[in-house]
Amino acid sequence: MSLYSYVIMAGGRGVRMGSEIPKPLRKIDGRTMLEYSVSSVRKAGDEKIVVVAGNSEVGAMAC
Repeated sequence: MSLYSYVIMAGGRGVRMGSEIPKPLRKIDGRTMLEYSVSSVRKAGDEKIVVVAGNSEVGAMAC
């Protein structure tokens, strides 16, 4: 059983970035910002990961 859980806050509409794409789904070098966050947590171990998406588009697309 794992000692830690990770919560990734995947909110943000990306308005200040000048985009209609929600921030967690913006791509950098072919991967979304959310993918980078999840990948970093997975490298830390096999702990439980919870993604909290406050934007309905993010929740629908990231599931």
